[in-house]
Amino acid sequence: MPSIDSIGIISSNFTAIVDKVLRGETFTDCLDFLEAKAKERYPTATTGALNNCRGRWFEVLLTYLTNYQVRNSDILFLKLGTASDHSVFEIFRETQSNLATVLSSGMTLNLSIPDLIILNIENNPPLKQWKAELCGLSTRDNGRDITTKILSGFNALTQNPIDFIFCKAFCSVKTSLRPDRKYQAMYEAEFMKAFQLRFFPSLELAPKYIMAGPLEANATRRILENNLSIISLANSSSTVKPTIDRVCVINTIEEMNSFIRFCQGI
Repeated sequence: MPSIDSIGIISSNFTAIVDKVLRGETFTDCLDFLEAKAKERYPTATTGALNNCRGRWFEVLLTYLTNYQVRNSDILFLKLGTASDHSVFEIFRETQSNLATVLSSGMTLNLSIPDLIILNIENNPPLKQWKAELCGLSTRDNGRDITTKILSGFNALTQNPIDFIFCKAFCSVKTSLRPDRKYQAMYEAEFMKAFQLRFFPSLELAPKYIMAGPLEANATRRILENNLSIISLANSSSTVKPTIDRVCVINTIEEMNSFIRFCQGI
């Protein structure tokens, strides 16, 4: 299933899905609804393609709804680009100039990075404007505009970089609790810890690292929140820290608001 078509599925149903969540239906039910619509349009779609779409749909919904819930505050939930975009290096003022140096050896940097970054944008008018534009779009008419703005959001950040100190948290969004997904979240968190150690070794308050998704995650929480960070173990001057600070189940509007409160309190 082509990505643009999968986005079209959620774009054409955006109002219905947002209303469903705000009325108290679960994200899982909404993803099931979208998957059924996708199967109608693409009867030969594979399970793998549909699972990838569920992840993308959830990211779009979570990004929109979290920002809408805090539309009058200075916290921003922004979807990052892919690893190939090198967006992590380009969104911070201190590291933009380091990208060429890091990649100057001719080696490539193939990695997995978190899906969302949570920022304090109190002193960043361009990002405040981006958030206002996102929250101001009418779900009645502009489902495609909303999804397009969300998926290209990291461009707004690369054009208006922010100081790393304003980064509150990184979030790996997972709609599957398969073992490889858990290890992927751990890898993403460890990369960001290594990124911080490489470029910001004197930073006192490190961003938090969160894994979030719509599935019950008690077993995953016990594993990830008690897993020793390889980076903190390798760094002899560092205190021992976990890989993932918080595993958040976000399947209802109440759970999403709890996730927001955690991010606001960091």
